[in-house]
Amino acid sequence: GNDIVSYGMILTNIPNSVVSGNSIRPASVIPPDPLLKINFSDDIIIRDNYLNNGDYNISVLDSLRVKLIDNILASAQTGEYEVTGTNSFIINGRSKSIRISEAGNKGFPWDVASWTVVKATTGQYTVTHNMNSTDYSVATMLDNDVTNPGRHISVKRNLDTFDLYIDDNAGAAIDDDLLVTVNAPIVIDDINNIQ
Repeated sequence: GNDIVSYGMILTNIPNSVVSGNSIRPASVIPPDPLLKINFSDDIIIRDNYLNNGDYNISVLDSLRVKLIDNILASAQTGEYEVTGTNSFIINGRSKSIRISEAGNKGFPWDVASWTVVKATTGQYTVTHNMNSTDYSVATMLDNDVTNPGRHISVKRNLDTFDLYIDDNAGAAIDDDLLVTVNAPIVIDDINNIQ
C-alpha cells in the first residue's frame, strides 16, 4: 500500500509474515514515531519497501530472525533502525564464489578468505564457513570440464560447513574441479553491526 501521512505503520504479533511493497513517506517527521514498527513478531520478512522521512525508518521490539531484504531507507531523522528488547536480524548478503580443485585446494576466485576446503574422501569436499546458519543456498557446476559430462553433484548444507559430493553416471564417487556460488544472508544479533 501507499501512505503519505504523518505517522507510520505499526504491526504487532504477526509471526511468519511478509511486509512487502509499501511506500511510506510522511509529510513531516513526528519524533519518536518510526515509519514501520514491528512488535513481537518472530520470523518476519520485511522486503521491497520504500521508507522515507521518519524519525526511525524501521523499529523492532522483541522479534527474532527479522529478515531485511532490499528495502530503500532514506532521510531518517534519528536513524534507520531502532531496536528495543531481544532481537536478531538477517539481512540480504551477496553471492560468494569459490573454486575447488579436484585435489581439494582453493582456487580463484575465493571470495571469503576465512572459509576453508578439505577433500574428505574421493568425490567429497567439505567447505567450512562462518555463517552460523543453514539459511543459504549453494549452486555448483563442474569447472570447465566438457570432457566428462556424466557427473552429478549434490550438496548437504550444515550450520558451519557444507559438503559437496560428485559421482558419475554409474553412481561411483569421483573427483573433479568445481565452481561453487553461495547465496548467503548475513545474520545480525546486534543492530550496531549492520553496515
